[in-house]
Amino acid sequence: MRDAFTHSSSGHIDPDRHEPGRAVDPPLMREIAHELNSLLDGIGRCVQLARTRLSRPEDAEHKLALAGESIGRMKSLLEGLMRPETADLAVFAEHQPMGESVTALIRSVASEAEAAGVTIDREVLPEAAALPIGPLGTVIQNGLRNAIQACARSGRPQGHVELSICTTPRQELIILIADTGPGLHPADTEPHGHGIGLALSRRIIESLGGRMELLQVPFGSGAVLKIHVAIRALLTCAGPDHE
Repeated sequence: MRDAFTHSSSGHIDPDRHEPGRAVDPPLMREIAHELNSLLDGIGRCVQLARTRLSRPEDAEHKLALAGESIGRMKSLLEGLMRPETADLAVFAEHQPMGESVTALIRSVASEAEAAGVTIDREVLPEAAALPIGPLGTVIQNGLRNAIQACARSGRPQGHVELSICTTPRQELIILIADTGPGLHPADTEPHGHGIGLALSRRIIESLGGRMELLQVPFGSGAVLKIHVAIRALLTCAGPDHE
């Protein structure tokens, strides 16, 4: 999947660009409300699944751990809202290596994927895995959630999402999130769905001088969210320790 899209630029649909708003503006508040609602929904599913699996302690413990991670995410979001002077992109920044962060991000959407009958595969090449994730964790998480929701809309009993992250000789980081959902319709002009939302994802990518594209899978149904970010911009955002 990565090879099919890493160097492709034809047939893509660019999201509309918007100027960044204030640090905490009403649209961003709505997006954060969506995120909190999604996290609460995931916590509820995790707890319910844990209750049904009390006879299998390891499964129950795993679901409760996922619920705990979601509660931690909610705490971070609310702390950011209570400190308006810092409640901007930095609230969503992570300073872990990309590979380590992707593992945590996939765990954060595991209950949603399981409930929708969706499997998730990932491929993070070593040169990308060592980079700091910077503020891209929020973007990847939202892309995974949208892909899971797209698979659920397809009506098929099993769906699949593939996350691929690599670098290019042009010193770009390329993130691909592919799904087996219904694919693009003629009216589609941008990625859609809930979670932290497209508005904040676009804002983060544009703050790094990057771009997002939504592509139709060339063979079969499904869509691919493709994100381009210059490695230098990501390192600069992560701070002097990563220069």
